Amino acid sequence: MAFSRFITTTKGHELTAKILAGEVPTIGQTPFTRIVTSEAVYQLGQLESLTGLDQIRQETLVSEVRRKNKTTISIHGRVDNSELAVGYRFNTFGVFFNCPTDGVEYLFGSSIFAPEPNVPQADFIHPFNGQTTTGITFNAITGIGNADNISLTVDPAAVVTVGALDLVRQNLQLQSTELLRQARLSQIAQENAQCEVGEIGTVVLTNTHNYPFNNSERTVVLAQPRNSTDYTVQIISATATGGFDSQVGRLRTFDNLVNGFKITFTGSAPRVEVRYIVQGGMS
Repeated sequence: MAFSRFITTTKGHELTAKILAGEVPTIGQTPFTRIVTSEAVYQLGQLESLTGLDQIRQETLVSEVRRKNKTTISIHGRVDNSELAVGYRFNTFGVFFNCPTDGVEYLFGSSIFAPEPNVPQADFIHPFNGQTTTGITFNAITGIGNADNISLTVDPAAVVTVGALDLVRQNLQLQSTELLRQARLSQIAQENAQCEVGEIGTVVLTNTHNYPFNNSERTVVLAQPRNSTDYTVQIISATATGGFDSQVGRLRTFDNLVNGFKITFTGSAPRVEVRYIVQGGMS
């Protein structure tokens, strides 16, 4: 799922100007307060004039403010659906800050879902089902003029929460991945015994964009061309590498041709190794 570029609001520009003028103290503190998700649908041209967001569905404290270079910072946070009772369509996310002039919280900037031909709607965030949690990692990148003026100090509660979530997620992911892999391998063994024409392969997908953007799409060429496009591609396993919080997200195969198909993932990982099986399309 792709999002637009992060648009700083008029109030956000005012904050940046005050920081550059030295009017906002940033030593040991940061003006950024929280990151929120919203079901509201906005147009790109509306974003700069917003002071808040409607239909907010989830929020989290800012867990990290990182300098990318002299003029750019990235603002991080993460939410999951462990306490979500009602699902929603993830159309917008935004970053808020406390105004040092009037003490009011305003929207610093936001990004909206960007439809694509194969993904016309934003992802639906399902409520917690009692077993599996779904997480969203935010990485809002914005120009700030002089990033040296922005403190990297954030609310300690946010760091603790994200760290605990990372540890739980990592443990659960390791356990569930191995169980799923074993179950899938057993299923594939049975399928291969029943189907003489099947092709198992491995493809490495790379992503050079920061989440929520992703450019991992790749075309897989079949070793044995099919007689028709009426075949299925099933994922055996997917392994993400490249960092502690690298995630696969959702894997998607599409555009079946007799000699190949396309595959992509939606997560934050820079590299994902996917093992797949192709069946059918030979009659």
